[in-house]
Amino acid sequence: MLRNALRAALVLAGAGFVVLAAGFLRDPVLPASRLGVAPLGLLGETTLRGDFFAFFAVGGLLSIAGAVRSDARLLLAPLLLIALTLAGRLITVAVAGFDPTMGPPMVVETVMAALLLLGRRVLRNTTQPTGYRAAIAAGAIIAIAAMAVGLAARTPAVAAFILARAVQTRLAEPIDPNLFDGKALRLILCGTSSPLPDPHRAKACAIVIAGDRAFIVDTGPESWKTLALMGFPGERIAGVLLTHFHSDHIGDLGEFRLQTWVAGRKKRLPVYGGPGVEQVVAGINAAYAQDDIYRSAHHGNEIAPIDAAPLEAAPFHVGSSANHDQSERILADADLVITAFEVNHDPVRPAVGYRFDYKGRSIFISGDTRKWPNVATGARGADVLVHEAQSQRMRKVFSDAAGRAGNHVIAKIMADIESYHSSPRDAAEVANDAKVKLLVYTHFTPQLASWFLRLLFFEGVSDVRPAAAWAAGFDGYRVDLPVGSDAVIQGEVSVGLF
Repeated sequence: MLRNALRAALVLAGAGFVVLAAGFLRDPVLPASRLGVAPLGLLGETTLRGDFFAFFAVGGLLSIAGAVRSDARLLLAPLLLIALTLAGRLITVAVAGFDPTMGPPMVVETVMAALLLLGRRVLRNTTQPTGYRAAIAAGAIIAIAAMAVGLAARTPAVAAFILARAVQTRLAEPIDPNLFDGKALRLILCGTSSPLPDPHRAKACAIVIAGDRAFIVDTGPESWKTLALMGFPGERIAGVLLTHFHSDHIGDLGEFRLQTWVAGRKKRLPVYGGPGVEQVVAGINAAYAQDDIYRSAHHGNEIAPIDAAPLEAAPFHVGSSANHDQSERILADADLVITAFEVNHDPVRPAVGYRFDYKGRSIFISGDTRKWPNVATGARGADVLVHEAQSQRMRKVFSDAAGRAGNHVIAKIMADIESYHSSPRDAAEVANDAKVKLLVYTHFTPQLASWFLRLLFFEGVSDVRPAAAWAAGFDGYRVDLPVGSDAVIQGEVSVGLF
């Protein structure tokens, strides 16, 4: 009777794990959020879908198999998985204390561990009598080790030692030093969302690295935080280029002003933009003037030279012509050439995109625009085109839903934005016209809130451009274009404290 009841309980518990595994496979963000976990970009989603799915699937399926076959050996692997998980939670409790939200998963895991231990005892194969004892011994060793580590970590001296080593390691080499070796033209995305809130993406921002200098294209809200979490050296930033003056593209300009200054910038930071950039720069400088005085007085002029604090407007002429078809070279310095190309973001003027050419490699960043031929002109033959994207179908869903809910402001805004953004298919057609090697999407409107929405968001792209020739950007996305090569190498920069 006990044996059959135990087998039934193991089957039910295993089935619960399998259901959880299916949840992580289908949409990892939702079940992860219930465990207090949020993915960071596509790598984070991949990790959740792979690791968490494997954990629950293996544990659940082996529990079911062991119960059905009355084979205690099959229960050892899920028992060890659960035991190690509980050990990790015990370490956290010992180090950081207990939070009530930790209770439910610990209870579930404790019950599951008890069932598996009991199953190992009741269903064990008599030809292997030491298996149960080995499992108990392993569990005891793990628990003792976890408690020892946890108790040690609760000691302030130990915590200070660990922190010091982590900070020292981070400050010694905060980011890949090869980024500035001059052997490639490089792109890093530091903000990929639209004005709509997205917990995993900052607003518009891209970094282009040529030689030992970095240039920032747009400084949307939260974008400096992304750079800081990368460990990006602010003193390497040689200029900021604004595509236009919408708030989601300039909201962190003050933070870039401050943080590059205190990072070691010794001269004023140029801000390139079309007509009107002088007003934007003057406003930011005025807003931060008092802060400059405080910080220079506190840290000294050697650390924070007050004359170097301000931004310096670097206006150019294009951006507002009647036909949106003009271009202007705004920087030609050694091996680097930067050219501004007009785009169509009416009624927003000026509005431009930027092309970077460095030692035979090239990147074009569109800024905000409807599908426009001057983007294809500017991006002609480029290695990479970074292009904004708006799903018109998803946008209409938002607009219609807001109208039905009685929120006519949101309904109108979502209807209005149709005319001055590009669909993913539009961007793919522009990339094809320009014959670029790689199309990278950014500025996602609406948000890519779940993996299954990707199919809807990028609807129609596969009809005009192969999957290998485009990528959905994310904060930390990186492309290297080695000099003297046609290679386009995609990667990622870690975004995190330690």
